[in-house]
Amino acid sequence: MAGGLSAALSATHPARKAKHFHHTIKKDDLLRHRGDARMLMKLDTSWLLFALVAVTMISYILSLGLSAALGDDGFGTLGNATIITMAFFGTIYVFNERGTRFGSLLDAALAGLGGAFGALLLLVIIKAIIKRIG
Repeated sequence: MAGGLSAALSATHPARKAKHFHHTIKKDDLLRHRGDARMLMKLDTSWLLFALVAVTMISYILSLGLSAALGDDGFGTLGNATIITMAFFGTIYVFNERGTRFGSLLDAALAGLGGAFGALLLLVIIKAIIKRIG
């Protein structure tokens, strides 16, 4: 009986299962098993507009301070707000297209903020380099 139990356990070992299914997993299968990863595409129009307005308002408030801090190296209040808003939703969209499923709204917001300020930082550095070269 002990031999039968060890044989059954070894057949269901996760490493052994992963070895057999390694070459047969497709992206559609992953999305079906993990749940649909397209967070933005699942929102209806009213929630998508609400999210867009909320992110735009918060990014405008943040860009007021950024515009004062960056001065001529920034893109102005509306420019900074536009970059932050577009990069926020762009980051979430790219993560969803690559198959990342956010477990909560906080995870999605943190990823969006990281991408937004990363994009703003990259654009500010490029603008500063161009400004100093030219």
